[in-house]
Amino acid sequence: MICDIEKKYGPCKIRRPSKKADNQYTLIKTESYKFFALFKDGEGKAQEIEITEAVYFELLLETREDDARLRWEKRHVDDSADVDALSNRSAEDVHCRIVEDTVITAMLVDEDSSARSAVTDLQWRRLQLHYCLGLTFDEIAEMDGCTKMAINDSLTKAIKKLHKFF
Repeated sequence: MICDIEKKYGPCKIRRPSKKADNQYTLIKTESYKFFALFKDGEGKAQEIEITEAVYFELLLETREDDARLRWEKRHVDDSADVDALSNRSAEDVHCRIVEDTVITAMLVDEDSSARSAVTDLQWRRLQLHYCLGLTFDEIAEMDGCTKMAINDSLTKAIKKLHKFF
């Protein structure tokens, strides 16, 4: 299926889910800004549907939340951990991240936000690209001609400044 899409639309960015993730959609974004979701239906048959950009970014957000939860579990839980405690903590961790993302996005949408003075213009632009447009660190780094680590550092510092501002 992916090959068919690449033949028809050219090079694509493909986001495959982790095998342990709850969200099992493979997301595809073409260079011509067509968006697709690949998944297996209830009968186990592979399906491909074209989706809107908004749906693509919503599914991408779910995928990132799954990835964040799985990374948290890997870092913080050993084999003997209580499974119920794990699910409660990871849900709280994900919830806190979602709330923070929502607050940051709301600030970034408001062009007259007083929070803008807390960060540099470059940090503000990168925050908008990441939180409002849903671009990955790799995509922003490619646009800015720098490394993914530079974007990570820039956004981390910007978020710390916003925390201090409030």
